[in-house]
This record gives sequence, C-alpha cells and structure tokens, in this order.
Amino acid sequence: MSNTYFEFKQFRIEQDRCAMKVSTDACLFGAWVAEQIRQDPVMRTSALDIGGGTGLLSLMLAQALPEIRLTCLEINKDVAEQAAENIMKSSWSDRICVVNGDIKEADDRNLYEIIVSNPPFYEQDLASPDTNKNQAHHDTSLNMEQLLECIARLLTKSGAFFLLLPARKIEQRIEAISRCGFSIHHQAGIRHTKDQPVKRYFLSGQRTGGAEKLISQIVLMDENGHYEKQASALLGDYYLKG
Repeated sequence: MSNTYFEFKQFRIEQDRCAMKVSTDACLFGAWVAEQIRQDPVMRTSALDIGGGTGLLSLMLAQALPEIRLTCLEINKDVAEQAAENIMKSSWSDRICVVNGDIKEADDRNLYEIIVSNPPFYEQDLASPDTNKNQAHHDTSLNMEQLLECIARLLTKSGAFFLLLPARKIEQRIEAISRCGFSIHHQAGIRHTKDQPVKRYFLSGQRTGGAEKLISQIVLMDENGHYEKQASALLGDYYLKG
C-alpha cells in the first residue's frame, strides 16, 4: 500500500485522495524545470501548473524560485482540495493559488509566462474502471492535441512550456508540438540506469524560433542502486535523503 504522504525537506505532500501519487519521475521533472528556469536569462514570474494533482510541481517551483507566482489547476475536486491543503501548510501559500477547473475552459485573458504539465501518460492503454485514475493517468479528459491548444492559448508570446512525456509515441508528440507553432529548446531523455532505454522525456519549448534544440540525457541510478551525480544534484534541495 502506498504511503498517504511524502515528506520533503521543506514541505509535505499528503496524497491519500490523489490517484497519481508522488513519483521519482515527477520529482526529477520538477527539479529539472526549476533548474531550466533558473538558468534562463529571461525573467519570468507567472506560472501555470496544468493538472497540478497534489501540488507537487507547484511546491517545488515555489521553493526553488522566490520570484515565481503559480496557479495550480486541477480538474478533480477532491484532489484540488488536497493540493490546497498541502500548499496552505507550506511556506509559499501566498504565491500559489489552487483552482479546481478544466483547462479547456480556462479564461484566455489570463496569460502565463511559464506553463508546466505532467499530463496523462497512457491515452487508452490499460485504462482503469476508476474514473479518477483515468483522469490522472490517461488522456480521457485531456489529450495531447487539446493540451497543446490550451498551452498555445494561455502562454505569453515569449513564454516557455515544460512537459513530462513517455518515450512511447514521442515522435508523434513532438510532431504535434511543431504543428501547434512551437519549437523544442531542450529534450532530455530519462533512463533508470545507463543500460536501460529512455523511459521518459522532459521537454522545454517556446513559440517557433530561437535557439537550436539541446538534446541531453539523465541517468537516474548507478549499478549500485544509488542516484547518479546529476540526478542527486537535481533532487538534493528537495529529498530528505540523497
């Protein structure tokens, strides 16, 4: 049975009402996004977390980036309530607003300089009879094309987006990103160990144009089951143990 909470150095995630629990992939993604934003010479201060779940990504970005103000948007009412509780108990409740709603209905008068999302992974593969799990893990409520349309509508002209995607069908998803008028600036492949295939991709992008795409890889674990240097450095500010 999964723990009902996950303890970080500076905040705690309660997750008993959330189908999508805290995962290493999501934590590594949040740390990677924070580092990408921190290294960018362009100062961006408004961020939207689409499908915010427990509030994990919003809390990680708020911890790392004191100038950022975030909207954590979650479609499931119970999950949004738990995210709000997690955020209220943190040190950054004044910079994170939790909204229970559907991104497809978001007001496009409110634009964001940063959009981040760990979207539904599996489309119709192995769909569960549990509606909450389907919303969290599948694209029954938001598919890739709809997500990109929402990002295009809600991102500022010079804004940046960050996505966590599965390796499966990645080329199709990259093509969809291009069709929506975006270009990928950084594509990081995530391997559990150096000998295993890429299982996830972290993508950052903006509207078409700008820098040449950077391609990199992050290996999570070494042969002894310890975090590799880069992964350990990314997670060090958040995890209680490295």
